[in-house]
Amino acid sequence: MKKRITLLILGILFTLSVLGLTACNSPTEQTHEHTFATEWTFNENSHYHVCTFDGCSEISDNAPHNFEEITENETLYRKCTLCDYKIEIITEEHEHTYAEEFSFDENYHYHVCTFDGCGLKSEVTEHTFENPEITQTDSSITRKYICLYCGYVKTETITVETIIENEEKWQDAFSNLELVNYSLRVTFRSRDGSEAHNECHIDENGAYVSYDDGELICYFMRNEDDSFSNYRKTSDNDIWEKSPDSTSLFYEDIIAEATLPFSLEDNFDKFIYDQEKGAYLSTQEMLIDCYAIDQKGEKIKIGTLCVFNAEVRVIDGAISYISSEYYFPDRVNDDTQYSFIYWNIGMTKVVLPTYISDNAIESTETPYSDYQ
Repeated sequence: MKKRITLLILGILFTLSVLGLTACNSPTEQTHEHTFATEWTFNENSHYHVCTFDGCSEISDNAPHNFEEITENETLYRKCTLCDYKIEIITEEHEHTYAEEFSFDENYHYHVCTFDGCGLKSEVTEHTFENPEITQTDSSITRKYICLYCGYVKTETITVETIIENEEKWQDAFSNLELVNYSLRVTFRSRDGSEAHNECHIDENGAYVSYDDGELICYFMRNEDDSFSNYRKTSDNDIWEKSPDSTSLFYEDIIAEATLPFSLEDNFDKFIYDQEKGAYLSTQEMLIDCYAIDQKGEKIKIGTLCVFNAEVRVIDGAISYISSEYYFPDRVNDDTQYSFIYWNIGMTKVVLPTYISDNAIESTETPYSDYQ
């Protein structure tokens, strides 16, 4: 009996060993290191990467689809943003009527068909951002961009160096200051409390100017042949007018008028650094010579200014913002106090909105002739 049990056990072990050898030799079960395809494989529910070893059924990165609605050849689909899986959206027959207000995503704005369940998009256009709103601290700046047409907001924060090490670096920053692509706002304040504001944005391709709080608004946009197209609107008229194309004269006049009237490069000792603002603030009044650019393009002295409440901001060794208040102490009969802000230095972009260029009426009047 004991011998029979022993033979039975040996027989079972022999059978298992044969089956084991057979399994190990199967090409579909050979041991291998999984290498997964880079392209997605998908079904109606999910997408995944398959093992490239012949016969292996292992998969990786299995995840449900992430759908967005797209339009191809006037057909609406729900398509996965990662793989190529898509399914047509079947809607009732209808005439497309698009919403007046824009819808948007992070890249585009568009008008969507108002029919329930349709979702077809019209006039899909990339965002056009206005000049950024800047918030600065002692170690970073945050730029907030707003689309000119749909209001979509994009925000970015970057780490920067906002401190200048010494007087020599301060002087270098002002010596190297080039007012290219910048924004400027000037305020004229009389002793009776009345104020007026002029604002301009300038880049290499054009300028936007607002006189007296929008009493007159002008765009001067460079064309490919270096002529300038001129658009204007007054506060008592909602219609934009396009003047005949002109030379760069008006554009150059704006740049000359917007030139920084003085320099603070020799006044490093009159500023302290405000860590919360990430800015240098003046600690006392400063008497500084004031200059202007004449018709020959030469700098001429026009007087001495008393400058106070000055603020200077620096981004990685370059000046990005200057503001101050000032008056002419030697002009007895001039009771005007001035202030200015130069900001977005190096970052301003002038964009002519398409609703202006598309709808402006032709005019024979020269640009901003009322203000010459």
